[in-house]
Formats: sequence, C-alpha cells, structure tokens
Amino acid sequence: MVSPQSGASAGLKSTGAQWSAAEYLDQLIGIFATSPENRRQFNPSEEGSAQKLGQDLAATLAHHRAEAQQDPFHNPVLGLALDVVRRLDQGEIKLDDVESLIQRLVVTAFGQRVDRLSRYVGERRPEKNDERLDALFRRIALNGKLPFASYKARLEAEIFGIVITAHPTFSLAGRLVRTLSALAAGETPAGQTLDPDRAEALLLEAAKSEHRSDDPVDLMVEHELSLDAITNILGALRRVYGIALDVARDLYPAEWTHLSPKLVTVASWVGYDLDGRSDITWTVTLHTRLIVQLAQLERYLDLVQGIRADSGGPEVGEGFDAMIELVESRLALAIKEIRDEIAVFGAVETEAAKGYEQIQRIAKRMRDGLSLRLVEASHLVDLISRALEATTDDAVRRNLALLRAELCNHGLAMAHTHVRLNASQLHNAVGAEINLSAPPDDPAFKRSYIQGINALLDEVKPVTINFGTLIAERASAPRLFMVVAQMLKYVDTTTPVRFLIAESDTTLTVLVALYFAKLFGIEDRIDISPLFETEKALERAVRIVRELLANPHYRAYVKERKRLCIQTGFSDAGRILGQTTAAAGMERLKLGLVDLLADEGLDDVQLVVFDTHGEAIGRGGHPESFEARLDYIMTPESQTRARSRGIALKQEVSFQGGDGYAYFMTPAIAYAAVSRILEHALEEPAPESEQDPFYTEWDYVVEFFATINQFNRMVMGDRKYAALLSMYGTNILYPAGSRSLTRQSDDPLDTGDAIGNPMQLRAISHNSILQQMGYLANTLGGVGLAIAKDPEGFVSLYSRSPRFRRLISM
Repeated sequence: MVSPQSGASAGLKSTGAQWSAAEYLDQLIGIFATSPENRRQFNPSEEGSAQKLGQDLAATLAHHRAEAQQDPFHNPVLGLALDVVRRLDQGEIKLDDVESLIQRLVVTAFGQRVDRLSRYVGERRPEKNDERLDALFRRIALNGKLPFASYKARLEAEIFGIVITAHPTFSLAGRLVRTLSALAAGETPAGQTLDPDRAEALLLEAAKSEHRSDDPVDLMVEHELSLDAITNILGALRRVYGIALDVARDLYPAEWTHLSPKLVTVASWVGYDLDGRSDITWTVTLHTRLIVQLAQLERYLDLVQGIRADSGGPEVGEGFDAMIELVESRLALAIKEIRDEIAVFGAVETEAAKGYEQIQRIAKRMRDGLSLRLVEASHLVDLISRALEATTDDAVRRNLALLRAELCNHGLAMAHTHVRLNASQLHNAVGAEINLSAPPDDPAFKRSYIQGINALLDEVKPVTINFGTLIAERASAPRLFMVVAQMLKYVDTTTPVRFLIAESDTTLTVLVALYFAKLFGIEDRIDISPLFETEKALERAVRIVRELLANPHYRAYVKERKRLCIQTGFSDAGRILGQTTAAAGMERLKLGLVDLLADEGLDDVQLVVFDTHGEAIGRGGHPESFEARLDYIMTPESQTRARSRGIALKQEVSFQGGDGYAYFMTPAIAYAAVSRILEHALEEPAPESEQDPFYTEWDYVVEFFATINQFNRMVMGDRKYAALLSMYGTNILYPAGSRSLTRQSDDPLDTGDAIGNPMQLRAISHNSILQQMGYLANTLGGVGLAIAKDPEGFVSLYSRSPRFRRLISM
C-alpha cells in the first residue's frame, strides 16, 4: 500500500485539513497507471496515460479559445469535440484513454469536493466547537448575571429546525457520501479518528468506485441514509445540551437540574411527501414513521441501560432503581410491539384481500393494547425527573437531565414528522361540498367559496376513523389527514405534525386544510403550513395571511397553537423569478409577516418559516460558507426586525437528499454543522453603523429584480425551452432519487413522457440539466440586463449594501 506524504498524515491525525484530498487523489491516480495489481477503473492504454491526454486536450481547448477571440462564430467546446472524434478515427487515441481521463477528472473533482466540504463547515475539531459553544452559552447567561428563569426560557425555546428531505439530489452512492464526510471531517462514519492508513483506504475506494447514485435509488435507500444523518444530528444536539447543562451547573448550581434545552428541532419528510407523486401509499407512510420511532426508542433504551450501569453507591437514593426499571420496561415493551407492526405494514398489499386481513389483525391488536402502548413522552419525562431527584450523583444527574431534554424535544421518534401534499388535492376533496366550479381565486366566486368553507367550519364535528376507513378512502387529502390522525393516536400523541401544502396561493386552501384537521379531531396537534413559492403566491402571501387572521376560525386556531407556520421554496421560485429575485422576495415576505403579527397584537404567536432551499446554487445553497448559506436565507435584518417588534421567529432549513446529508454523515461534521447553526441563530447580528441601503433605496431594488423576473418569465414561457429540457432530461442524467423527473398525477392519461411547460419538470432536475449543459442559467439569467439598465446605480449599491453583495455573490 502506498504511504501518504508526511504532511497528509499529520493533517489527517489532527483533522486540521492542512492536506489536500484532491492533490492526494492525484498521486493515487498516477499509481494506477503503473501498478497492474491496483488497476480496476483506471487502465490507460499503452499509447499514453490519462494525465498526458488531459494535458494535450487542455492545450487544444486553449487553442480553440484563442481562435474564438478572433472569430466570434467559433465554438471552443465544439472544436475540442471534433478534435477528439478525429483523433479517435485516426487511431491516435483510444476510447479507453478517454474513459480513463474522464474517470481521472471525476475522482479529482471528488477530492476537490472533500476539500470544499471541509472548508465550508468551518471549525471541525469537536473540542474547539465545545469551547465556542461554552463561550456562547456563557455570553447568553451574562456569566450568571442573567436570572436562571431567563436563561432557561432562552435555551428551552425552539429557535431553529433542521428538516431532512428526499428531493432527488442523490448524486453519489451512499457509501461515497459517507466517505466524503469522513475525509472532510477527519474521522470514520463511526466517529473514530481517521488515521493515515484508514484515510488512504477510503481514498483508494473512492478512486476505484463509480461516481454515480445508487442503483436503484428507492425510498428505502433514501430513508436509510436519512436515518444515518439524523442519528448524528441527535448525537450533536446531545453534546450541545451537555455543554448548556454544564454552564448552568457552574453558573446556577442550585437550579441547573431544572433545565431541559431544546434550541434545535429535527424533522423529516422522507416517506411523507406526497406532492406530485402517487407512489407512496398510506401503509408506506405509516411503515416509515414506525421505523423512525423504533430507532429512537432503541436509542433511548441504550441510554437508560447506560445510566443504570453507571449508577450505584450512597448517592443513589430510595426509588431511583424503581424509576429506571419502569422506564426500561416501558421502552422494551413498546419496542416489541412496534417491531411486529413494522413487519406487517412493511409487507402488506392494501389492495389484496390477504393484505386487508393482515391490517385487520394488527389494527385490532393496536386498538386493544392502546392503554399499554407508549404514545406520549410525558410519562417517561416524569419518571426520569423523579429518578433525578432521587440521586445526588452529579454524573448520573447530568445524564438523566440529558435524556429528559431529548425526550422533551424529540418526543418518541428520531425526528418530527412533516407531511406534504398539493393544494389541488385539497380543493378536489372539498369541491363538491362548496360547489367549487372555478379556480379558488376567481373574483366572481371567491367570496362564495369562503362562505362555503366557513359554513363547513361552523358545523364540523370530529368523526371516528379506523384502519378500515383508511383502506376505503380514495381521495388523497382526507386519506393523509387520516394517516396523521392514526400516527397521533398510536405512535406519538403529543408531538405535533407539520402539514405542508404545496402551491398555496389562496386563503381557501388553508381553510380547507383546517376543516379536515377539525373533521378528524387533530387541529390541536397539527401545524398547517402553506408553501408560498410561485410568483403569484409570493405577491399575495402577506395579504393571504392577513385574510386568514381576519377569519375567526383560523385566528382561534393560531392563538390556540401559539404559532403561525409557513413554507417558502427556492426551487420553482428560483427558476420562475430568478434565484436572486426569489431570495429578495422571500425576505420581503418574512419582514411583512413579522410586521403583520406585531400589528395584529399577536406577539404571543411564534412565526415559523421553513425555507426549502437546497444544496446547489440554483436552489439557494450559497457556495461561500455554511454561515453565508444561513445568512442568505434568513438575513440579519429579518432577525433584528423580529426582535425589535417582539415576535419570536423560528427558522427551519431543509437539507436535501444525499448531497445535503453530507453535512451530517459523521459525528464530528454533524457537530460542526450544528455548532454553526447555533452560532447563527443565537448570536445577535452586529449592529451596522447605518441601515443597509438595500432596505431604503427601494425604487432601484424593485426595478433591478423586476428586470431579472421579466427575463426568466420569457425563458420559462418558451415552448422550445421546454422541448430542450424534455429531450435532455432523461438522456444525460442518472436517476438521483425515488421521485421521477416529471411530476406524477392521478390522471391515468398523463404519462409524463414529454413536457409542454418547464413547470412539469421537477425543479431539481431542471437545475441539474442546466448544470450539465452549461452554466447556471437560472441563477445568472437576467442579471446582466438588470445591471445594464443603470451600471452606476448597481456599482453604488453593491459597494454600500452587505445584503445586495450577498445576493449578487451567488
């Protein structure tokens, strides 16, 4: 085996990333050219190595680019392609040479990606992040001068949410994503220090592997990877909570055991996102949810058994063992029940008679044993609190307080649940009852539709459902509400479920969702969250929420829940409006909603904004750093405005597919990412010497982004553009997720083979095609036109506005 250079070895041992994975991989690739025993993918021909061919073609491309300077009709890329074809025809090079060169470039790019990830997340050494968070919590506590009640309130608030999604961004196989994270973090996926030999083995594996997604990428593959990421996030949060408790123990020695930090929630919609896809049945959704619960209960059981093993001696008082034994037995019994249910719901065919009989049997057992089931965390929290009071052993008390904090935050599953469907599915489900014969926002019918849904809300009474009701139901919307009701009844009755609604651009949509929530008796544990993403929705969003708050049913619902939830997206918005325009529009929406809640006197209602941005520039993933990524979508101005107006603001951010999971695939890199998130969410933005002109020179800003918007609308409206996307979509992309490239519908005549409008193609696939064909057109498109309208105005604002520079820096 080849030994790494001393610099590489030292860098790996210290995880200081003083080495370059890209340079090290380049050395390894050279070995493949001379060591037959190592050849697998790399097999240069006798005429020359891939490295030499790469140098030759780079020189050829430079020649063609020079020609293009003299001849504006000369295409350097086409010229290079023709040269390669000619050399192949004449036998100067062979296809094996080209294949080896492509593989060399791919592997080198992987090394560069490792280097970029290590820089992107910032400090990765866990002990250094411990120090940073310790200092942060002490600043919050004013070194003990802040009353404990205030410190407790600050740390027990939910201020940020990590949402794991399964959008089709699985560009690498799962094992390569783990390798990527391990090399970037300097540790194995299991959390062990990455010594030079192990690092070299990972690099060799990366060099020999096909750099593409798993085949196939089905929902279970996505779910397994998501649980790996979530496991490390929970481990990172446990470490955060330990630091918060240690600071409290030091500064508030008489009160620290009463602290149960929350700060960051973790949610997932992997297996629950039904927007634009018809392949996820209700049994798949329930099966997925049970798996997430089983994993967490097994995790809790391991922690309880560890606490019990560490306890003993005179510090443990009377009653401690009894409390711990009771917690352990309740967890063990629940785990056995859930394993049996997973076996049934994972294999059942709901359309078959045999499947119906299986569901009948398991449903009867679930119903009859409901009183014995573990369906709420509060019982365990009470037992753990009593055990904590029964011991004076500080180490045991700390571990009990940590476990209690996790139960209070996560509930009985590894992640909170986000379900999602489309607004049209809600409208279809209630159309007959309110005579919905025209679009919901049609001015000639809008008022009568609102009157119709209000009449339903006035009279609605909760109905009783069971699994038989679920089997019989064919409409997507009521069926999903039924699934949520069954989750709350049999899985976790207290942890709320987020109900996301795609393409929400009317007041009616949200009121229909509220009607179904009341119909199935779950309005007190479900957070309805409309997605404002299209141009029309972003323009109307504040007005829609204002109309909703004027509705007595919705206002009472929000005051009862004490939170108002919305979702914004960078996918459709980014390609319809232009990426920078979308980001600016979403910031205006957040500022508008903060002001609206304050003006309505709802300062006791938390504003929850879920930004579904992604991993690529074309989806709002800022490339500069993790801090820049967070500031790009939740600006210092938004945070400052919320604080000044007395509105509690919780930001939630999606991490999409395997590409997004790379931040969480080892304990150290997950802890680094969570540390950056907490620094972003808890540190108050530094005061500017004067207000950012981006928020005062509104005339120029509006015209600048309107120009970008016009350009992107023109492109999206061109049928030739749709034809281009349709032709290339399935020919140059590997499948990168369980969702199809085009949106699925319930219409049996809709084959999805070709698209007549770019909106029929999923946004991530759209962005990926643009990356394959050229530069990021949906990020840069229209920016040149906007600058050209007033170059001096652009230079002036760019030089003076941090927010404008952040937007344009994409």
